[in-house]
Amino acid sequence: MILKSRRARTWTIVVASVLVVVLAAAFTLFEVAKSRTFQFFGILVNRVETGEKVVALTLDDGPDPAGTHAILDTLRSREVPATFFLIGRDIAAHPDLAHDIAAAGHEIGNHSFSHDRMIGVTPGWVADEVEATDALIRTTGYTGEILFRPPNGKKLFALPAAGSSTLTTQSPSRAPWVSTAVVTRD
Repeated sequence: MILKSRRARTWTIVVASVLVVVLAAAFTLFEVAKSRTFQFFGILVNRVETGEKVVALTLDDGPDPAGTHAILDTLRSREVPATFFLIGRDIAAHPDLAHDIAAAGHEIGNHSFSHDRMIGVTPGWVADEVEATDALIRTTGYTGEILFRPPNGKKLFALPAAGSSTLTTQSPSRAPWVSTAVVTRD
């Protein structure tokens, strides 16, 4: 009876220890997934030195018929450049709005096709999301470098493994204090 009791306590301690380790690992991976200064693979750039005092204005989740033209009008009237991180499905639904952003001379970035989180997915799924949106961005007439910003700022293993060459937290042409989670692709 005493032997069974010791075994039960030992197993309880082992199970509790494993649970603590698993929870600690999950918490650590969650924190790394949203980190703007660390990535397991790829090159992470979270700061760009510049002698100028500038602010990088970035807008996500478009193009949206409810606000794109108003934003473009405001930016034009104040002569402010911006980077629009567009969602592929929204470009497909509103190609004229995406074209208007490109025609206004703004930078266009990729914010995935579906806007789903990039955690727990395969590198192939990520590559499909990025490549489909890149192709749609090119149909707008935009010819510049296409940067990628993961939806919800979440990334982990599949993102750099999907073919990205550099994971950066901002567009290299922007201010050093702006943090935006971007991946540049070859």
